[in-house]
Amino acid sequence: MSELFQIPLELQSDQQTVLPIPDEISYYVLEKDRKIYLDVDVSPDIMAIQRMILRWNMEDRGIDPKERKPIHIYIMSYGGDLNYMWSTIDMIQTSETPIYTVNVGQADSAAALIFMSGHKRFMMPRAVVVIHEGHASASGDSTKFLDASDSYRQELKRMKEYILTRTQIPPRLLSKKRNNDWEIDSTQCLEYHICDAVIDNLSEII
Repeated sequence: MSELFQIPLELQSDQQTVLPIPDEISYYVLEKDRKIYLDVDVSPDIMAIQRMILRWNMEDRGIDPKERKPIHIYIMSYGGDLNYMWSTIDMIQTSETPIYTVNVGQADSAAALIFMSGHKRFMMPRAVVVIHEGHASASGDSTKFLDASDSYRQELKRMKEYILTRTQIPPRLLSKKRNNDWEIDSTQCLEYHICDAVIDNLSEII
């Protein structure tokens, strides 16, 4: 048994000892190696990832970025809130410590744009990216409705510009496809430079 998982002798006979559950052990081992999962909606929960990115950049202060241990973010998410999306994108893109994003199955909407923010981007062979215009709603009087509508149009423009700067998707194709849920497989993602590589061996991303 690995020393990491050995139970001290003085605890083995203690019936009152509460040991960590396997998921907690797995989380600790992955985090220790700078490997984190984005497997929730893009919501306040994602702030935990931002805190880890900040902490590792602080630990790496004074080390040449080329010599730093990369951070891996494994993504399996159907998207979520745009404000939390942009704050996570900014945290990733301004990180001096390299951050590699890995689409392990599904990166939709806000999660797709976070995936694109990685300094290097990898995909599993059967993973997909979904790009769309998203969903919006507004209520209140006509002034508030028009303000909200104008704000969302600006947000759509900002997202389109971001996607075009992070990929090689032709602008006209993006405008046409994102009116609906555009599901892009790994082969197409490689073609449009949405990802840098499609992996065929886990050793490439661990």
